[in-house]
Amino acid sequence: MNKRQEKLLVAMLCGLIMVSAGAFAVQPAMAKNAQPVFASSVQHVSLHR
Repeated sequence: MNKRQEKLLVAMLCGLIMVSAGAFAVQPAMAKNAQPVFASSVQHVSLHR
């Protein structure tokens, strides 16, 4: 592995860490605004045979 590939690998890892940290920070805000979509569709399921 040459120096250029090593720098690219380090940059990719740093980018992955930043993206995962951003997703972790945004996750509570998204969960707060989320509406349970599946609840309305489950009510229409009939279990009669």
